[in-house]
Amino acid sequence: MKGEKGQSMIELAFFIPILVTFLIGVVEIGLLFHNYIMVLSISREAARAGSIGESDEEICALIAEAKGALVNTYFLKWEIGEIEIETPAGRVVGEPIGVIIPLRFYLTFKYGEEATRFSVPVTCVMRIQKA
Repeated sequence: MKGEKGQSMIELAFFIPILVTFLIGVVEIGLLFHNYIMVLSISREAARAGSIGESDEEICALIAEAKGALVNTYFLKWEIGEIEIETPAGRVVGEPIGVIIPLRFYLTFKYGEEATRFSVPVTCVMRIQKA
């Protein structure tokens, strides 16, 4: 009977680090999706602003204001790259306007060393309603 009690403690000692690592991974992946959805929403707002006649500077200011919603963690760091605003035929009613926001994130590990960088372009296209 006493040997079984010690065995349970050993099993628990092996299982807890695995469980904690799994839970941290779930939280990090949840924050990854949160940030992606936030940038997708920001790009949608920026494209909407462009479709109703806002200037490029006002669109960039809107994006810069909303950047504070991104959540950095110990392992994941986020930044928004250079914003592209595409209007192939100029600002003509009925033509498309596209906002491309490059979302860059990188994983960090021990001592804050950068390990891997990823870049995901987040795009939203709308039709211009007012010139």
